[in-house]
Amino acid sequence: MTFRIGILEVGRPPVELAEAYPSYAHMTADWLAPFAGHVQIYPIMDGAPVPDPSRADLWAITGSRCAVYEDHPWLPGLLQFVLDAKHHRSCRLLGICFGHQLIAKALGGTVVQSPKGWGVGVHTYRTESWPKNLGHGPQALSICAYHQDQIITPPEASHIIASSDFCPVAGLWYPGFALSFQPHPEFSVDYERDLIRLKHRQNMLPEHLVQPALHSTDGPCNRLELRDAVVNLWQTL
Repeated sequence: MTFRIGILEVGRPPVELAEAYPSYAHMTADWLAPFAGHVQIYPIMDGAPVPDPSRADLWAITGSRCAVYEDHPWLPGLLQFVLDAKHHRSCRLLGICFGHQLIAKALGGTVVQSPKGWGVGVHTYRTESWPKNLGHGPQALSICAYHQDQIITPPEASHIIASSDFCPVAGLWYPGFALSFQPHPEFSVDYERDLIRLKHRQNMLPEHLVQPALHSTDGPCNRLELRDAVVNLWQTL
């Protein structure tokens, strides 16, 4: 099964890494490539108009250095897009990191800068509540993470499907509509390592987090298993 995929681009890699790595939108497209019949990227962060939800079967909202509680000129349009897509019924949403938080905020959830601080490296999440509608889920998810904001109150219409002690709302399922995840399944471990090292050199990550985060990238990462849930999302009502 293939989809028309629209990617709402609201963030890009740091300029220092841009030559070595594609954009977050292209990382997302590569991750979803087996299911992509056609991919269109919409650079919302550059002022591109928010498209009509009917233009794609699956919409992915990328990560961003911005926060959903900040004031950005393109943010109200994106929040309205989530509401419009929910009522459209013929498309589905996939939210990644910022996108995870954006969908939650649009539907009544609460997002804050977490007092727990930065979550970086490969994090492992429990999946005890994985819904049968999304197929046979992984026993646990080990995915690259890079964030300091978190959802603290999920929307009433959502179900938590991935969690950890550090990030209790790491994955949300909105039956028949959306999937979203706080970590970055589109990130390779190579990119995660280089991002951590760059932010360390720029003194943007606390020293005590850096080595454990880098060490975690030597362990398992089952980001491709997560991709199968996207197809099952399309098949749920």
